[in-house]
Amino acid sequence: PNTSLELHLGNNHITSLNRLSFRRYKQWIEQIDLSYNKIRAIAANTFHDLIRLQILDLTTNQLSFLNPRMFNITSIFFTQLILSNNSISKIENESFTYLKHLEILDLGANMLQNFHFNLSHNLPNLSTVKLNDNPFDCVCDMRWILDHDYVIDKEYLLCSDYKYSYVNWLRINCFSINFKLI
Repeated sequence: PNTSLELHLGNNHITSLNRLSFRRYKQWIEQIDLSYNKIRAIAANTFHDLIRLQILDLTTNQLSFLNPRMFNITSIFFTQLILSNNSISKIENESFTYLKHLEILDLGANMLQNFHFNLSHNLPNLSTVKLNDNPFDCVCDMRWILDHDYVIDKEYLLCSDYKYSYVNWLRINCFSINFKLI
């Protein structure tokens, strides 16, 4: 049958996912809402066979890291990954490699202290990234944020001590102006 399926599995005390979690309906699933659960672990390739998946919402779970095979999503329709309000403190370099069609990435309200990835390299369709409410270390490595319009909440990012706007700190401390005396 030519059917689409939205799975609303929020508030179900789910703690983990594996490759068999969605096997029965893999050819129909377009959206999965797993928000407000207790998910700590997602096995490699859990979402790999979901060929019509468009949106995955993992808001308010207990994820603490992202590994490269966690989001091995091959659906050409996959455009939104929502990971806000978890405890993500570590994202491995290749974590978003397979998400070539991703347009929206929400990493707000996690425990990220740095984010050194040039997302535009691997994610050519990216239009929106949310990084608000993370305790970022004030370091110049993240000055790329100023150059990309897809980081839509850059003016609201704060340094981990919450004393400084991250963008203002970057502008003041990471860009030197060389004056030439004539």
